[in-house]
Amino acid sequence: RVSIASSWVGEERQASVAREMAFVYKALGLLRPGGRLIAILPASIISSESGKWLREVLTTSGAVKMVHELPKRTFAGIEAKTFALVYEHGRPQARIALRNHRLRHPDELFLAKRHFDEDLRMDYEFYEASRWYQNLRSLPDLGWVRFGDVADVWRGEVESPIKSCAVLHTTNFRTFRPTEREERNWERPVRTGDLIVQRVGRNCAASWVPYMRRRPARCSDCVFIVRPKLEFDPLPLLFGLRILLASEKGPHLVQRGIGAAYLTRAVLRKLWIPNGLSEK
Repeated sequence: RVSIASSWVGEERQASVAREMAFVYKALGLLRPGGRLIAILPASIISSESGKWLREVLTTSGAVKMVHELPKRTFAGIEAKTFALVYEHGRPQARIALRNHRLRHPDELFLAKRHFDEDLRMDYEFYEASRWYQNLRSLPDLGWVRFGDVADVWRGEVESPIKSCAVLHTTNFRTFRPTEREERNWERPVRTGDLIVQRVGRNCAASWVPYMRRRPARCSDCVFIVRPKLEFDPLPLLFGLRILLASEKGPHLVQRGIGAAYLTRAVLRKLWIPNGLSEK
């Protein structure tokens, strides 16, 4: 990480930013009006929360013309997603061409600036999934409920890395057995009837399971604990979550990350779930 001085990272001050973001920011300062930047960039700049400030710089100081996701394993030994970005300095941002991972005949959508999501994401898969999701939301009689209205969600209280097998963690997510240790000084343990999901990890969006043990347990901060409110049965909620988020496009609605994918509490709370899907 390096420090840069800019009003874009908060108020006018020095701020520490990731090296790849400093690289792009420096490159923008070398461009003349009408100059073009063509860069191979990681997902942190294209879609992460931490990269939103830089995307604001790009779309206000010029125009991002195209963002094209590159095929998996384009670079040997690199599993993380990479993108080709084309930017023109000093041009008004009208619409942007977003392309999926195919180099020949890619799927493409054109997105007007006013239709960017609130985080100014620029990845094709997210907007494709969002359109698919909006079509689902139009289906009647599925009992759509807002996640934050029907359940409480919080991170486990034990900081990683985890060495104790008495803590529920991503490494023992499906094989965990709680000990007989008494519950003392536990702020918010997981209990029978709660739902749990891996907050971090490959395919974390599809990892929803019910916590079925009789004894409560502590969870690591890599696990989200979900407690449905009393009037909501956890099993229909679990069914709707798994159908929605284990589908082909579902993970792109909620997963973020450069290498390891992760979920955020804020995104989950805003998600609408087909709570009546199990009855249909």
